[in-house]
Parts: sequence; C-alpha cells; structure tokens
Amino acid sequence: MEPKHDVRLQKSYTPKAQGGVFDSSLSKQPHSKLISPIPSFDNSLFRNEPAEAFCKLLIFSHYIQHKEDKSISGVLLGEPETYKTKTIQRFFNLKGIAVETDITYMGLIQHVLPKIENGLVKTIIIPDMVKTIMKKQATMQNLIGILNGLVEEGVYEICLRDTSDFHGSRANLITSMTPTLLFQNKLLWNRMGFLSRLLPFSYSYTEQKSEEILRAIEKGEVLEPQPIQLNLPEFKTIVELPERIAREVRPLINRLTETERARIYNKKNPEDSKLTIKAYGFRHQHQFQSLLRANALSRGDTEVKEDDLKEIFRIGHWINYDFNVL
Repeated sequence: MEPKHDVRLQKSYTPKAQGGVFDSSLSKQPHSKLISPIPSFDNSLFRNEPAEAFCKLLIFSHYIQHKEDKSISGVLLGEPETYKTKTIQRFFNLKGIAVETDITYMGLIQHVLPKIENGLVKTIIIPDMVKTIMKKQATMQNLIGILNGLVEEGVYEICLRDTSDFHGSRANLITSMTPTLLFQNKLLWNRMGFLSRLLPFSYSYTEQKSEEILRAIEKGEVLEPQPIQLNLPEFKTIVELPERIAREVRPLINRLTETERARIYNKKNPEDSKLTIKAYGFRHQHQFQSLLRANALSRGDTEVKEDDLKEIFRIGHWINYDFNVL
C-alpha cells in the first residue's frame, strides 16, 4: 500500500515485527530440499557477497506462489572493474537460467520466449547491459518495451509476419551496468517504467579495497569465481508474509523511490533542471515483499520471520541509487 507518511531510512534499523501465523500445509516441498547456502569462496577480497545474496533472492523469487508478489528483476550497478559480471557469472549453471550475452528484440521473440513458455527458462541473465543498449535507439526501445512486459504482466500475442501467442509468459531479468550507462538512459527508462521494474543494487569500492585488489593481482592471488549451487524447488511454493513484517520495509522503499528520480535539464539553459516526480512505490512494495518471501524460501521455510527482515535490511543498504561502499 502507499505510505501515508515519509519514513526516513535509518542507518541502524532494528525491525519491530515478530512472528506470524504459520500453516505447514502450505508447503509443497520438504524443507530439507530447499536449504541452499552460498558455498564458501576462498578469496573474499574478490567477492561481492551482499550482491551475491541479492542475486540469489532474485532467482528464488521465481518459485514463490502469489497472485501479486511476483518474481523480481534486478541490476548490479558499479563502476568498471568492480566484479559485477563475475558476481553474476557464479549463477550461470543453475537450472532455468538463460545467459544472453547480446540479446535482440527478434532473438528474444524467436529463441527465448518459446523456452520461457515451455517452462525451460525462468530467469534471463544479461551479464552486461552495454552490448544490448548500444544499438539504434528504435531497436533498443523495442527491446526495452518487450522486457517491460516480460518481467511484469507477461508477454501475450506478438504480431510480426505471423501472430505468436505466448500466453502471458513471464521471466525475471538479472543484469549489470555502469553508472554512466544508467545516467545516459535514466530519464527515458524512468518514463518507460523500466527502472521501477528493476531493483537496483548499486555499490562502490573504497580506495583501500582497490589497493588491496591491485596487490592481490600483482601477487597472482586472483581466483576465478566458482559456480554457486542452489537447491531450487521443483514447484512454486506459498510463503506466508505477516502484514506487520511487510510494513517494516517502507524506509527502504522511500529511499529507493527518492534516489531513482531522474533529472530533467532545460535545453536552453542547462543549469536549469528539475527532478521527475517521485513514484508512489506500489511496485517496489511488491518487490520487497517478494524479497522477504524469497529469503524465507531460500532457508527452507514457508513463513517470513524477523530474521528474513533483518537480511533484507542488510542487503537493502545497497538497494537504491546511492552507490554505498561495499
């Protein structure tokens, strides 16, 4: 629901929600089969662990059974050489994942959508959005337009030479891009509704961490990212979310809607500018509720609890456009 007042994001936030009603009959999968910890990785210096946790929840969100809180799409935002692609690369080998290095409008329709309709593909990964975006403006807008439908309400009939009906096929999207690419397209994507369909995970490195990475490279201590193994459910699962826990994520939503506003410049006077209107946050409320449900599902539960809320606030520090230090 729309927040009736502005709640400012607190840096040290303690969730108030407690417990909820639990119905074990709602589970369609044994809990032991759902537990899926991220395996350890020897050189933590090269890992973006919160970003990995974020991507894991995006993938799990596709397995939630709910009429409104649907699967979530997301984008990793960081400067070049901040291991965005390597972070996403760890999820390439999971079932239901389609990795598309350079996807086009026609390629999506002819090759990917049929697999989504047949249930073979649940999540599309575009490792780096730059190859997809750096095309003719009309071509790019056509692709963004169909992605808008794919990750939200689903894709139905498409009329080219022949009519193809994909019966509301849906999939979520995981990708990455640099701040430069984002800000070049932010106003257009804001107007098209593309930005609000993607949860951002923005981050930056300190000079100290950059120096530590350089020294590790000089010593030959760089390790290739190892594939992550997740025990994903075979079927969609109902995960209960108490209302009082759902209400607690409003500070994160308020910060996100504030930072996703695009700046409009006056062509005659570039120094004269204004921000686009702040979104209501309805879509983001559903997205954060899906994150909560996905986190509960990832640990093998069918009820969202306070620990799930704490985890969403932990990674929520970066679910905005502030580029906070990782």
